[in-house]
Amino acid sequence: MVTNFSEKANFIWSIADLIRDTFKRGQYQDVILPLTVLRRIDQVLEPTKARVLETYHEYKDRLATLPDGLLRKASGYAFYNTSPYTFERLLADPANLADNLRQYINSFSPNMREVIEKFNFDNTLSRLDEAGLLYLVMERFKGVDLHPDRVPNEEMGYIFEELIRKFNEALNENPGEHFTPREVIRLMVSLLVSPDRESLSTPHIIRTVADPCCGTGGMLIIDKGAIEEINPRADVHLFGQEVNPETYAVCKSDLYMKSADGATLRTSCSAVRCPATDTLASASTTSWPIRRTARTGRWTETQWSGRPSEVTPGALARVLPASATGNCSSCSICSRE
Repeated sequence: MVTNFSEKANFIWSIADLIRDTFKRGQYQDVILPLTVLRRIDQVLEPTKARVLETYHEYKDRLATLPDGLLRKASGYAFYNTSPYTFERLLADPANLADNLRQYINSFSPNMREVIEKFNFDNTLSRLDEAGLLYLVMERFKGVDLHPDRVPNEEMGYIFEELIRKFNEALNENPGEHFTPREVIRLMVSLLVSPDRESLSTPHIIRTVADPCCGTGGMLIIDKGAIEEINPRADVHLFGQEVNPETYAVCKSDLYMKSADGATLRTSCSAVRCPATDTLASASTTSWPIRRTARTGRWTETQWSGRPSEVTPGALARVLPASATGNCSSCSICSRE
């Protein structure tokens, strides 16, 4: 069993050796990222699998009219899977692996299924199956331990960043364009948090951390950890948005393992402006959440949870100069009316 960060990253990347004759170098991530996420989710849900199935079979005739809170409670997480399969059970039936894996993915709760669909994995699954590689690849993934109790979010972030670095090197791209190193994130978080240590020490203080370009969620997780290190009783809410569907899926799947609902991450192509000051917000702590914009990029009053007069930048809020544009780096259609 693989046991440490560097071994895990190298082990996962070594799976590319199995698929190099079927997938181009630029397509390795289509196989490796979704199966890495699925392996981590599978390990999270396995201890409560029997309880979820018992609850599901007890109430399945009424689930169409009942909220899925019963199954979330049974799983112990904000998501669940009603399939009898785990990675190990899937591999026990090689002849039907592709069909059973599809059933397994379709049996996730709607919130997690929506995340997995961002990978567009079904086409990749078909290619692996047709090439006779699906069993070999999944068997490899079964050999890596990614459970959050043994691989916390921060370490998992390092693994994903190392994989992203390798993916981009395969495409002759600069990996720095696609993620911010954790060392830089820690420096940024320290600059944000340090001036406000006194106010953050207030018992039961509430802070909202917003990152409008959150990637795999490193800034959110480290900022939350820094606040809770100062005040373990602080109530920290994370909000983010991400334009890339794959990194969005990576981030949100991990947030689902650490939050009650994970529903505060959105995909979007827009930057975010504070309605009170009309300035572009960077990774900051404010009382207003990031919402998904319409594809037109236009903000409407109903898209904000509060009216502009209710916006109160928190102690950690930092905004860019008023001269900053309202557009993200990916497109030119995003603006606020």
